[in-house]
Amino acid sequence: MRDRQEYVEQTPTDGLGLFHDETTVIDRIDDDYVDEQELRRRKKKAALEKKRIKTKRRNRMVLISVLLVGILGAASFAAYTLFWYSDYKGDGTGSVVVQVEDGSSLTAIGKTLEKAGVVASAKAFTKNVGAANIVPGSYKLHKEMSGAAAVALMQNPSSKVGSFDVKGGEQLFDFKVSEKETKPGIYSKIAEASCTEESGTKKCVSVDELKSVASTGDPADLGAPEWAVASIKKAPDQKRRLEGLILPGTYNVPPGLSAKDTLKNVMQTSMAIMTKAGMPDLANKTGLTPYQVLTLASLVERESNTEDMPKISRVIYNRMASDEPPMQRLQLDSTVNYLLDRQHIRTSDADRNNKQNPYNTYQQKGLTPTPIGSPGLNALKAAANPEPGKWLFFVVCEKPDKSCFAETFAEHDRLQADAQRRGIF
Repeated sequence: MRDRQEYVEQTPTDGLGLFHDETTVIDRIDDDYVDEQELRRRKKKAALEKKRIKTKRRNRMVLISVLLVGILGAASFAAYTLFWYSDYKGDGTGSVVVQVEDGSSLTAIGKTLEKAGVVASAKAFTKNVGAANIVPGSYKLHKEMSGAAAVALMQNPSSKVGSFDVKGGEQLFDFKVSEKETKPGIYSKIAEASCTEESGTKKCVSVDELKSVASTGDPADLGAPEWAVASIKKAPDQKRRLEGLILPGTYNVPPGLSAKDTLKNVMQTSMAIMTKAGMPDLANKTGLTPYQVLTLASLVERESNTEDMPKISRVIYNRMASDEPPMQRLQLDSTVNYLLDRQHIRTSDADRNNKQNPYNTYQQKGLTPTPIGSPGLNALKAAANPEPGKWLFFVVCEKPDKSCFAETFAEHDRLQADAQRRGIF
């Protein structure tokens, strides 16, 4: 742009360019100058605005890029966390015993296996569908197994160690079924379940150790309920005094425990089962103590099948309440058999006449001093809620173990003779 002086000198006022009107020229120059200044200002402003917009767009793109990178990074990490994990290959080597605690979540089991060196990561275990079916207990596994191999082995019963089952009616001690067959008692099952191998040597808690602990230890310290302690201490045979307190169920024995701790562990598990079954409150309306209900339930368990339990329970209640002394003797063969090494469906006259046997209900009135076996849930319910009726007798009249009931001895005698004639017993 030319300066103001140029405009003054070069702007004529006449047609020939000989004269100049300075005032007019200056005004025009001022107007042109102002217009050009405004134009420059506007151009500068437009340039700045354009630059600002570009900068804003650039910053926005940078921010979006950063956010996208962050999102992609987080997504990648999440995908890695969800789908990528460490895992060993193969079936592993060596051996290790792992305890799965009752109530453990799937993740907790996986972490236990990871900590024990069985699997490379908890996720290697939990990703397998079969992992959800793993039950509490002790498992003999290998080191550095793939997750799939660990689950497969844990589903195989051969891997389960320290586990045993108690069925209704089972007793603490072994007894002979025949000359060639012995039925293992609960103590034998516990002893076998306690066995572990260390450097090729098998170590177990012995049956004798369990009997010793049971007979000399404080019942409460062994896990017996308070309502049973006094009766336990009065048992005629102290080695059998915990009879009936280990209920039917599956038990897991942690490896490496002493005889006392092993028995206590089993007793505590049983007490949880017993509490869930409703004891000691089941006895509230029976007129009996909880321990007597437990004892009565053990008799019901040994004498009947599930269908007949409430009726047999009623027979026992009726006989105990009878005004006739002979009726107060329950006369149950199962009670005569209890202390015998070999038990028989039909007891002998000599065994039934043995007054020295405190469990012989042909000679002793009322309930036995202790339970005679492990009562199941149905037997406990029947002992607490006997079926209404006036029966005083029952006899097995149909196979297998179906009983017929009678209110009089004459009726009972007829039912018994008929069953014998048909070869039921």
